[in-house]
Amino acid sequence: MTSRPAHRSAVPLTSSQAAPRRNRLAGLGLASLLVLGTCGLLPQTAMAKRLALLVGVSHYDKLPQSRLEGPVHDVAALRDVLQRRWGYAPADVVTLVDRQASRAAILRELAALQQRSQPGDEVLIYFSGHGTSALDTQNQLPVPHGSGAFMPADLDPTRGGDMGLLIGRTHLRPALQALDDGGRKVWVISDSCYAGQQVRSVATESTALPARMVPLLAGQALQELDQAQKLGADAQTPEPYPYQSVAYLAASAEGETARDIPAKALHQMPTRDGKPHGALTDALLRVLEGELPADADGDGLLSLAEVHRGVSDFMSQRAYGHSPQRLPAVVDDRRALGQRAVLTQRGMAAPVRANAARQPLRVHLWPSLKPRQSELGGVPDLQMGVPPTEADLVLRPALGGKVVLSARSGDVLAVAEPDGLADLRGTLLQLSYAKRLHAWAQAHRRAVLPAEIEPATFGGNFVDGQSLRFALRPDRAATLLLLNIDATGRVSVLYPAHAGEMQPLAAGDLRRIPGEGPTQALKVQAPYGMDVQHLFAFDSPPAGLDRLVNAQGLAPDDARLAALERTLQQMHGAFSHASTELRTHPRPAERKP
Repeated sequence: MTSRPAHRSAVPLTSSQAAPRRNRLAGLGLASLLVLGTCGLLPQTAMAKRLALLVGVSHYDKLPQSRLEGPVHDVAALRDVLQRRWGYAPADVVTLVDRQASRAAILRELAALQQRSQPGDEVLIYFSGHGTSALDTQNQLPVPHGSGAFMPADLDPTRGGDMGLLIGRTHLRPALQALDDGGRKVWVISDSCYAGQQVRSVATESTALPARMVPLLAGQALQELDQAQKLGADAQTPEPYPYQSVAYLAASAEGETARDIPAKALHQMPTRDGKPHGALTDALLRVLEGELPADADGDGLLSLAEVHRGVSDFMSQRAYGHSPQRLPAVVDDRRALGQRAVLTQRGMAAPVRANAARQPLRVHLWPSLKPRQSELGGVPDLQMGVPPTEADLVLRPALGGKVVLSARSGDVLAVAEPDGLADLRGTLLQLSYAKRLHAWAQAHRRAVLPAEIEPATFGGNFVDGQSLRFALRPDRAATLLLLNIDATGRVSVLYPAHAGEMQPLAAGDLRRIPGEGPTQALKVQAPYGMDVQHLFAFDSPPAGLDRLVNAQGLAPDDARLAALERTLQQMHGAFSHASTELRTHPRPAERKP
């Protein structure tokens, strides 16, 4: 696998406009709803209630081949943890499961939320099941472009015209708008289809966790990502985000296939309670149970940004191959809705613990490859030969004598030729250093830095010719640092690129990297692969930053990077941090069969 180094010399600026952002909501596909307008927040009152509507569909009478194991368990587990730990009274949690979750019943309960709640109340709406959109080429269901749909239990694709879809633009927006206009604080979670691809789609794979290339997209997913980008480029600028207090957590981005973890896959990808779940929901439950530390700022609450970062980090470690999305996106979040607490029962969130101890990258080596272990020597913080259940990565033989480096989930990260095992050292260096730096940053940061790769709707997946920027919006006045780790393990500084960029950015201001202008964008070109980024916002200028300005191709043991690690320790609690992954791909026609 090759990698496209993300430093500016490798990704030349393009004179064309960066590809327009297309805004679609995971599962609900509310394309016209995703650009933030205003986000005024009402104060929490002493009498404010917490209400929830939880919808899960595992069985479809008219689609018997499309059974999902996770949704019924998703709803049961989420209801339990909300009532047991987060202050939701049993009478205020309504569940609709399988046949109960008809379109009419879902719409009725959405409308009832308005009558059951008052201004200032917290309303959680959760969907788990199949979804579709106009870009879902396999389903061919009547969904308008620019919207998506949840599939209720009574969906009947044999009916002409109205098949019973719950279409975001048509059915969900009015209900959400009424709650928003009424001053409710709404959090929507969708563990279902994201507009632009199949998440838990009709006619699912028969395998437990359908294998696909990570970071490279495979087959249909790549076709759909390409189609999504082309349609988005032709679309008109979306209307402003109409909500003031509606936040979203969505299972995946465009061009990605999210995972349902069935019973037969639990030995490979165990869930927290040993029952089938959606991958997003399993990660979310771990956060809500306090098993995944997510309270980065230690205030005892969970913000949308903290939940998103917590589930994203866990799912990235497991390499499920899809990226949870928070909405509004960072570039749209002018009034810090992402920093608002989505769960306000104090003392339930697990704080992120300071642990700067060097954690090795753990690799399980198949027995037939143990004689060749020395070919991978020289990678620091690498622990070989661990049991597969404890490994981060697996090295295994493949057809033709090739060697595959995969995540524990089985998803492929890199492939070496029979005589090229040493070629995997670069990927191991990259992942080892990225893990080490993440541990240092997590141990010493005071908060999660709102940051993303723009357009955020693609979840870090981009094809050849696509333009992109890194976007961040610090909560305090800050001096910025953006590091890129390429697939050879080399580290480059993307920001600051010159001394002028060392000036602090005002609190709440948006900074796009490399810049705001139409010619200031990074453009994807060969070679393709994955780069890992670490983004820092320092509350005061860190010592030694001038030595990192525009530094390119640094080895992980470079003295300047060692000094940065010491700086992170010295600035404990005085910076925010985030990490991203950029995955680039050729267009489908260029891929070899």
